[in-house]
Amino acid sequence: MIRTIARLIFAVVIATLPQTPSAQEVQFGPNLRSLDFADVFDTASSPERTKMWTALFARGVTDLVISQALISPYTPARTARKRGTYLSDKDLENLSGVLSDGNSRDFDLTYISGYGLSDQACASSADPTEVGRNAANWEYENIVSRLLQKGIPIHSVNVDGPFLRVIAHSTKGFSCGVGRHGGFNAAQSARIVIVYMKQLRNLINLHPANTGVDVQMALLFNLPNWAIAGDPAIHSAGPTGDLVNDVMMKFSAELSADARSVKPLVVDGVAFDYPYVLVTANEPVFKRKTMHVLNRLKTFPPHARNPVLTFITNTAYRHPLSISQGDLQGTAPCVWQANKIISIKQIPYLPYEGKNGVTIPSGCVEAQEAVDQGYWDAAFDFADRLRRPYTDPRSLRARGMQDHDIRATMFLSWFATPVSTLSSIEKTIDYIDRLDPN
Repeated sequence: MIRTIARLIFAVVIATLPQTPSAQEVQFGPNLRSLDFADVFDTASSPERTKMWTALFARGVTDLVISQALISPYTPARTARKRGTYLSDKDLENLSGVLSDGNSRDFDLTYISGYGLSDQACASSADPTEVGRNAANWEYENIVSRLLQKGIPIHSVNVDGPFLRVIAHSTKGFSCGVGRHGGFNAAQSARIVIVYMKQLRNLINLHPANTGVDVQMALLFNLPNWAIAGDPAIHSAGPTGDLVNDVMMKFSAELSADARSVKPLVVDGVAFDYPYVLVTANEPVFKRKTMHVLNRLKTFPPHARNPVLTFITNTAYRHPLSISQGDLQGTAPCVWQANKIISIKQIPYLPYEGKNGVTIPSGCVEAQEAVDQGYWDAAFDFADRLRRPYTDPRSLRARGMQDHDIRATMFLSWFATPVSTLSSIEKTIDYIDRLDPN
C-alpha cells in the first residue's frame, strides 16, 4: 500500500509538468565508489540519513538499485577483495533497515548481477547449459545469498552485460573472451545466459526471504560496446557480432523453446548502461540503437508484463575541471595529483580512501563535489530529455518511442564520481522537487 501510494504521488508530480509528460519512474543506486558507500546506510548513527532515505521514498523513488560490486567479497575474477571495500554483514543489516522501516519506507531492491558469468564459469564445462547453471550457483552462493540471509528480499535482477561476459572476441575485462577459455559463439552464449537467468531466479525465489516475491529478470546492455543494425560498436570493443540481429535473435529462440517449460523465463525489460557516452558522441545513433533493441525486445515470446526500457542517465561525465584517466574519469585533479598515493592504491573500488582508512582531505572532497555538480547537471538534463515525447526537438527518444516504452531513469554511477552517495540522495530529491512547479 505504501509503495502504491508513493507511485501515484510521483505520477501526479510528473503530470504537473506540461513539457515533460512522461510519468516514468526514478530509480536510485548508491555509488559503489563513493566515500560514504557504506556509512550512508547507517541510519542509527545519523537521524538526518533516516530523514533523507524517507524523503527519497516519499517522492516516489521506490526502487533502490544495489550493484553486485557493493556486496561481493570477490572481484569479477573471483579473487578475494579486501575487507572494507564492500558492504560488511553489519552494513547489510543497515541496508535492510533502510529498505524498510515498517512504517514510512518500503523500497523494492534491484540487484545488478553478472559476476558469476566469468572465465572460470566458461572453463567449468563444454556444455553451455552446465556453464550457465554453474555461473548462477556460484553467484548465488557467494554474493546473492548475503542479501537473502539478512532477510532482504530481491524484487528484480538486472543482468549486467551477460553476453559480453561469455561470448568469443569480447574485450570486456575478466570475460571469457579475454580469458583462457576464449568464449562461446552467439548461440551458445544465448543458451548460457538463459540458463543462468532461470537458475538465479529460481534460487532467489526459493529462499524464505523472497516468500511472496516473484523476482523479475531483465537484461542490461552497454550500448557503445555493441554493433546494432548497421551502427558500429566503439573501436575498443571486440568483434562480437550484432546485438539485435544476431545475439538477441538467438536469445529469443532460446526463450521460445523455454516457453514450453513449467515456469518459463520472463524477460521484463532492458536497461541501458553507458548511454550518456553515446548521446554526447552521436545522438542519432543513440536513438537508433535504443529503438532497435526495443523492437527486438517486443518480439520476445508473449508474457504477462510489457517489456520496457530503463536508462542509466549518467555513468561518465568529463567536467572541464576534471580528468579522463581510466577509473579516475571525472575526478578533480587533487584526487590523483596531491592525493595520488591514496586514490591509485584502491582503484577500482575506493578511489577516495587508501590503506588503513586514510581518506582524501576535506578540501579535495569539496573540489570533487564542485566537479560532481557538472555530472548531476548533465544527468538531470539527460533524464528530462528522455521524458519529452519524440516529437520534441530536444527529446532523446527515437521516433515512435512512447511513454509506456520507458519504465525509468536510473541515477547510478560506476565511476569515481560522485564522491558522496549522501549528496547524491540530496541531488535526486532536489531534482524531483523541481519537476513540481508548485
